[in-house]
Amino acid sequence: MAERQRSLAIAKYYQNPNRCLECNSVIEVGDKKVEEVKQQRFCNKSCSAKHNNVWRPRTRSHTKPKPPKPTRESKYGVQQKGVADKRAIYFHSRIIMNGTTKRCAICGYSLFVDTCHLRPIRSFADDSLISEINKKSNLIYLCPNHHHELDGGLINIAATTNFAA
Repeated sequence: MAERQRSLAIAKYYQNPNRCLECNSVIEVGDKKVEEVKQQRFCNKSCSAKHNNVWRPRTRSHTKPKPPKPTRESKYGVQQKGVADKRAIYFHSRIIMNGTTKRCAICGYSLFVDTCHLRPIRSFADDSLISEINKKSNLIYLCPNHHHELDGGLINIAATTNFAA
């Protein structure tokens, strides 16, 4: 009796079957219950993923970012600005400031601080050495707010603090 009811339910389903929203193929009953198949919107997980992830941007991977690649060195063994990218300059500046207390030089905030260049990197010549750009006298810790104000020219470090370079 149960087999006959199932075959009647399957025949009734195939008179007006559900179609996959992605590939428009008929969603097959197989070993599933007819009621479960009636609720399905996709024929398989692949079609579901294609349909539901259309608007999501693709990313390369979910791994940690890689450290900057080593750059060429000058004849003195020090990297030059024209060869190195900005990431290498910022990475080097954090190394230089490693022993210094991480505290904003203006307000004293210490939870989130940036290593900032008092003289902007863009003001150096292209053949400047990274060691020249990242001199300890050109680096300072600032909170994100004061860093943004310094970069925008809204504040002057020499007038605001008693920071001795």
